[in-house]
Amino acid sequence: MESTIKDLQDLQGIVGAEHLLETVRSQCVPFVDEAVRKLDDLLMPRRFRAAFPPPPERVIYRIGEATVATPGNLMGVYAQPKAGKTAFMGAVMASAMETAGDTFDVSSANPEGWAILHLDTEQSPFHHYKAVSRALERAERAEEPEWLYSYRMTDVSLVERRDALRHEMRRRHADHHGIHSVLLDGVADFIMDPNDPAEAFAWVEELHQLAIRYDTIILCVLHENPGSEIGKTRGHLGSQLERKAETNLRLMKDTDGVTVVFTERSRQAHIPRDRGPRFKWDNEAMRHVSCEVEVRNKQTEKALELVMFANQVFSDVPADVGLGWAEVIERVQRIDELSMSGARKRLAALVAKKAVRHAGNRYFRNA
Repeated sequence: MESTIKDLQDLQGIVGAEHLLETVRSQCVPFVDEAVRKLDDLLMPRRFRAAFPPPPERVIYRIGEATVATPGNLMGVYAQPKAGKTAFMGAVMASAMETAGDTFDVSSANPEGWAILHLDTEQSPFHHYKAVSRALERAERAEEPEWLYSYRMTDVSLVERRDALRHEMRRRHADHHGIHSVLLDGVADFIMDPNDPAEAFAWVEELHQLAIRYDTIILCVLHENPGSEIGKTRGHLGSQLERKAETNLRLMKDTDGVTVVFTERSRQAHIPRDRGPRFKWDNEAMRHVSCEVEVRNKQTEKALELVMFANQVFSDVPADVGLGWAEVIERVQRIDELSMSGARKRLAALVAKKAVRHAGNRYFRNA
């Protein structure tokens, strides 16, 4: 300020420079005060206060006992093409219809009758109809509930899709006094280029803001990159969605046609791949159905592995003859390409797990 006074005095050579500066001050202060007030209004309601906890968390969707969806959040659902994403989204829809049907261990409820919005950007009219019809069959209903709004958006432009989403969220929130959840089957189809960081980040930010504004969850279905074993999703859109999502679900289909649902990167849900729900296509039911989850005990797997290895070591040895210590070590080294020290440890493990027994100076495969 003082340098400004001096500059004014030097440039204008007038005694009234301080008066001029005071006039500038008086005109600027109201704008500064208003800006500060707005920042205070923004920050104060968001400040942590131990004496004022938020309302209890409302669970929207669970998988088994794991909470995967709560209000004001995004959820990512990622898979390779034809891995069962549409069937899974149908199970998600069905789970909110107070059903005892097969929903792949997804559970929810909608006692208030809040709106569920489903926008499908990938399917033809026939396949869209079949997908939602199967969801109703899954929920054991003949007709859709009045609060379910499913739209086929394949032939709609990007701009119109985004406008329609905003419009529907605003309108159905007013109609039903709340939005239960929003399902976007093809979240990448709302923007021009999922590899454009500016466009992708802005879209994820807008979706997050919509979820917060309407106190709901937005499920975002996105393809994984072809051949990705680690679940890498499409472009900057996938990366940003993974960072911002409350839960990141992966659907992986094996060679037997069984799809498993699991999560590796989530805030409060842990669903290991070997324990996740499984489903596959059933020709008799004409839809995907749940499969038994084979829970494998790691210790059991290790013991079986050692038994199989012992069978290799003693494959050509009569059961009553056995091998000497040096012979066993030589075979273990050769089969598993181990050092002498490694072979000794492996033999000790074989004996400890009772895959091999020794009597005197001989070792025998256990029957």
